[in-house]
Amino acid sequence: MSVCILASIGLTVQLYGGGKVGNPETLYFFVFSSFFFNFSTTKRLVKEFQGTPLYFVTYLAAYNSISVAWEPNFLGAAELMPTDVRAKTTALLNIISRLANVVASQMIYFKTIYEPAIMIVLMISNITSFVITVTWLKETKNINLERVGAAKPNECVSQMYSSQQLFLVLLQYTPPYGCFGDRCVKIHKKCYQDCPECENVCNNATQPDIEECHKKYAYDFYSANMEYELKCRPFFESFSVAEAQFIGVLIGNCFVGYVADKFGRRLMLLIALICGIPCLVLSGIFNDPILFYIFRFSLGVTIAGTMSVGWAYCAEMISPKHRFKLRTFTSWTNGRIIMTAISFIAHKWRLATYMHGAASLLTLAIIVFLPESPMWLRKKRHLIAIFEGKLERQEKAVARLEFISGTHIEGSNLLC
Repeated sequence: MSVCILASIGLTVQLYGGGKVGNPETLYFFVFSSFFFNFSTTKRLVKEFQGTPLYFVTYLAAYNSISVAWEPNFLGAAELMPTDVRAKTTALLNIISRLANVVASQMIYFKTIYEPAIMIVLMISNITSFVITVTWLKETKNINLERVGAAKPNECVSQMYSSQQLFLVLLQYTPPYGCFGDRCVKIHKKCYQDCPECENVCNNATQPDIEECHKKYAYDFYSANMEYELKCRPFFESFSVAEAQFIGVLIGNCFVGYVADKFGRRLMLLIALICGIPCLVLSGIFNDPILFYIFRFSLGVTIAGTMSVGWAYCAEMISPKHRFKLRTFTSWTNGRIIMTAISFIAHKWRLATYMHGAASLLTLAIIVFLPESPMWLRKKRHLIAIFEGKLERQEKAVARLEFISGTHIEGSNLLC
């Protein structure tokens, strides 16, 4: 939660700054700070720093810097992409990102042995990003959406649902200690089971103190990893639910962009949510780890739609003047805060899953209310015969946006 709050503050400064001095200048600062704090985080490798306030602060700073560098990357890229390939291109970027997720989830198993090498790779990656940004990145053309009207409600389109990518952290949560009956033992390798041969950390306490000891080691969140004892099973020990969902997102990104560019952003988003919300709820209903993995994989496929297509859809509905400011309130960091707050209230992963499903219905309701992207409709009008209804749909979409945003939109201002 501290990481999310700090990143949200950083985003507020960054996104408002982006509206004043331009996207590249803001990106220079945060990519460079990402490298700087990543260098600071290497102090975590020094044992005397681990567990100290300095360890915590450097982790917060590094994570925050990486988080805030994400927004101008995607917003700037979305402005530079042609309308007719924007969703496909965004999906391609997400494919690369999901491949990195799958590789990173496997690297966790080697973290203890190769952590210095991993940190060096991350630093080299950040230096490369900074050099590319300074050398080749241009200011975004910033004209696509100048007068299309700020349909503010649609900017929350993907956060309530796409934050399931972040919920994986809690699904895999395992506390360092576990209490089973009258015993509390240290958990080894995240295998949440009683260990008869392990030392009972509450063994020498008197009865009142035993109760206090159990409260001390009580878990804060009951995760799927704890319930299914996933890390105690041969297959699930080496193949996490995060990898299953990341693979689903990877596969989904292979086709959602094509569907969105050919048939419409809004249609793809509706399909993703209508198919995905039941998968989300069903993943918490059945009491079987295999079905749990299958539904989380299916959920990942649909999340690809809200992540990739949601970016294109939002970019085509909000003017550059307001885009960065609105992203302050609907960023990944705020999505983390909402997701963490829901999980904290629920206390158990199944209830949290149902609550996330209910919250995602709000996203579905917003998409149903909003029109198709006028920019996409205009582009299709040039590519497809007018008798197919694209012109009429565009005019209806513009009228709906005028009603939502309270502004008048001239047809000539719908720039491609």
